[in-house]
Amino acid sequence: MVSSEDVKNLTVTEGGSITLPDPVVGLGFLLYEGSIVAMVTDKKIQIYREIYKDKLLWNNSTGLFTITRLQRNDSGIYSIDSQTGKEFVTSYKITVYGESHFLCQLFDHCIGANSILHIWGLSSSYVTSSFV
Repeated sequence: MVSSEDVKNLTVTEGGSITLPDPVVGLGFLLYEGSIVAMVTDKKIQIYREIYKDKLLWNNSTGLFTITRLQRNDSGIYSIDSQTGKEFVTSYKITVYGESHFLCQLFDHCIGANSILHIWGLSSSYVTSSFV
């Protein structure tokens, strides 16, 4: 079990990719919620969970994992467990947000659940309006 102080928060928009910043250069593992997703050994990756077969990449030069085509149900605690070289375990809370959250961040506010947000692109500026 990982304490909340040890977890680094990462966020990404649905459909995006995220690269975990800690490398596995020899023997190591990527875990999701405590279950092994992939193992790296002898400069090769073996992916154990079927849902990651087409969306998990490991760069054998940098040792970094990248998860692509993220969906909201991919949110959770991911851990990197490096067993060689600099041995460590680092955990990340990845939160995958939908596009509406991205728009809230972009415009620094959100509109209530009963409102509709209309965005018109006008050159390089945007006009927003909401209707109840």
